[in-house]
Amino acid sequence: MTRLLTPAEVADLTRLAPQTLAHWRSAGKGPPYIKVSTYRVMYPADRLEKWLDSRLVVPNGRARV
Repeated sequence: MTRLLTPAEVADLTRLAPQTLAHWRSAGKGPPYIKVSTYRVMYPADRLEKWLDSRLVVPNGRARV
């Protein structure tokens, strides 16, 4: 089972405000999340990593390792 992150943990990792994540959820944007209950959401760590990878911008299409 994948590790689940709280919105506060995701905000800290991504340096986004928790309010931004809440806004994105209500707008149907942002990283995938699980609605655990009426007022609680969690973010699967593996899905967050894939979402972040999908947003990677590589100038000139070349990755430098």
